[in-house]
Amino acid sequence: MQEKPAGATLAWLIVAAYGALAIVSVVYALYKGNYSRANSEFAGVPLLLLAIPWSFVLRSFDPVIVQDKFNNSVVQMTAYILLNLAILSAIARTVARSQRPRV
Repeated sequence: MQEKPAGATLAWLIVAAYGALAIVSVVYALYKGNYSRANSEFAGVPLLLLAIPWSFVLRSFDPVIVQDKFNNSVVQMTAYILLNLAILSAIARTVARSQRPRV
């Protein structure tokens, strides 16, 4: 039985942790924005931090996807987070391929 290399497992663990944190952040921001508007000033901060660097680079690109400005911002940040998740997945896949035994 062949064991997986530790680097590949660690890389996919990082991707899974980032994805779980992103899901929690999106749900929290949507909940605070829709059900507790009075206390939602900092609800988007976790999204902003997870969406770095795209949240700063593409901030002038402001398409209107949803009419509500707060929810539109959440949708944009979620798209940036998905872009980061795709990049992390590509890195993890590359690490897993590079650590396969060569025949």
